[in-house]
Amino acid sequence: MTYLRSPGLQAPWPFILQCLLVLSGFAAYETTWAASDKPAFDIAAIERPRIMEKATKYLREEPVTVTASHCERSAGGKHDFFSEGDYWWADPKDPNGPYIQRDGMSNPDNFVEHRHAMIRLSEIVGTMASAYVLTGDDKYVRHAVKHLNAWFVDPETKMNPKSDYSRSETNRLPVLRTATGKQISGLSRCLELHV
Repeated sequence: MTYLRSPGLQAPWPFILQCLLVLSGFAAYETTWAASDKPAFDIAAIERPRIMEKATKYLREEPVTVTASHCERSAGGKHDFFSEGDYWWADPKDPNGPYIQRDGMSNPDNFVEHRHAMIRLSEIVGTMASAYVLTGDDKYVRHAVKHLNAWFVDPETKMNPKSDYSRSETNRLPVLRTATGKQISGLSRCLELHV
């Protein structure tokens, strides 16, 4: 099996490349167009300047994972993704009681650093995959792998593979918060790729 040759990265090349291509929405095969079958516009040509500008910026970005910040309200540890439900607030009538829901009103005091880091990861990986498809330059794959390695492999910076704390909605202070049944929605950023 071929491996990327980069310090600290031991990612299987075919697997990572295939994941990046699939996640970015590009097929891993070439289509040949007959003259009459050519599309009316070339989406790659249209998107290339925007994608390459973002790729140039993101090549300078170092990984930022869940270990870069921690919320004192989380019952999880340094490697656990934690997120508080957007519309949950401390009850002004009972500050030590359960949180109350205010539909449509995001609580600006909720912990969102892990969510922002996950969004950033999805933007960087999606952009690197798209830049690779457009250019064929391995540096984009290597940079995406660097971020994926930090998030999911490196023991110092990786996120635990569980969602126990990913969608906390209620609180009884000073008891630490754990997630509810809506854990998957708290980690939905793992499934999105922004390009």
